[in-house]
Amino acid sequence: KYNSVITVAGESLYGDYEPAWASSYYGVELDGPKFVTNLVAWWVKIITYRRTEVFSFSDPEGDDNGIGTLKYPTNPVFKPGVFDLLKFQVFTDDNYVYFRATFKNLGGNPWNGPNGFSLQHLQIYVLTTAKLAVNKTAPGLNVEINPGWHYLIVAIPGWGDTPWPDGEVSAIYSSTGSLVAKQGDKFSVYAVPGEAIEVKVDKSLLTDVDNIEKWGFVVAVASYDGYGSYKVRGVVAGDPQEWLFGGADSLALLAGVHPLIIDLLAPTANEQYKMLKSYDATAKKLAVVSVLGAAPPTVTTTVTSTVTVTTTSEITKTTERVVTTVVPTTVPTIVPTTVPITVSTTVSTTVTQTEMTTTVVTGILALIIGLIIGYAVKKPSPKK
Repeated sequence: KYNSVITVAGESLYGDYEPAWASSYYGVELDGPKFVTNLVAWWVKIITYRRTEVFSFSDPEGDDNGIGTLKYPTNPVFKPGVFDLLKFQVFTDDNYVYFRATFKNLGGNPWNGPNGFSLQHLQIYVLTTAKLAVNKTAPGLNVEINPGWHYLIVAIPGWGDTPWPDGEVSAIYSSTGSLVAKQGDKFSVYAVPGEAIEVKVDKSLLTDVDNIEKWGFVVAVASYDGYGSYKVRGVVAGDPQEWLFGGADSLALLAGVHPLIIDLLAPTANEQYKMLKSYDATAKKLAVVSVLGAAPPTVTTTVTSTVTVTTTSEITKTTERVVTTVVPTTVPTIVPTTVPITVSTTVSTTVTQTEMTTTVVTGILALIIGLIIGYAVKKPSPKK
């Protein structure tokens, strides 16, 4: 989980490979206090750059074909594997968050992109645990993000000084559509050894960083096209063209719902194909791509409250007993969100009372019998 540094025997502290046991180097005594001072300073610097990995997810090799049928453009600049995402990692140190996407092949930066790559268009959607409004759109990719995102990081080659999508400079946007930062403003994008693109973001630009291990991500790879809509290269049905991907679904193209993602971070290739082909051309409904990671789907909330009241009354001639039972459940709670909340309340009342007809009739009969007996007792005796 940490960067490692290996000190090679014979490598000096000054960047070359003169044996470390040499007594001096350019007039500096290597076996005295100066050597010790430099050694300590060197290791302090290494420790300062230590960073922790908080998220790592591998992607299958060879699934850089979008919905499963796309084929690379025919121009030789598009070498095999330049859009094949193999791994996505997130690191942190005291001040920054690092997002790293590793590819099978970056393609060697054929057009001299300032950020060290030319062909890739990388979009990273971040869902934090904060209870904030989310955005479900995926600009330029023609899909929907579920359950949504709080930050969109766009990493592109970096020509000019205008942020994406109008320009070619990498940018970060919030779910409200506001520009958080463009490259150079506490935020940088660069290629690193090992065929990877890394994004470095100052923690001050992000919210909820303390819970980063619970964040969720969507990582999508498209082909960079400086002349395309949202700087994304297009697709066509049938055979690929020099600058366009082939193998697209003609019905989805006609309906305007064809995804423009070439590789998507997913556990398996089939899972990627399933998500990217979840569009409905007839209904003109976009495909839905799900967030990966530990972030809970707090943006969708359903609150259901059921209250049951049962009342039982029993009445007899000599006693009267009333038993009331109330069983409450969770009281409805309203949670702010951009997704409709369903509040369901059910109230059922059951009242059971003993039938009194028998008791009343019995009393009346007893009264009549009592009157007859009383009359008989008080009746005068006949005279003799």
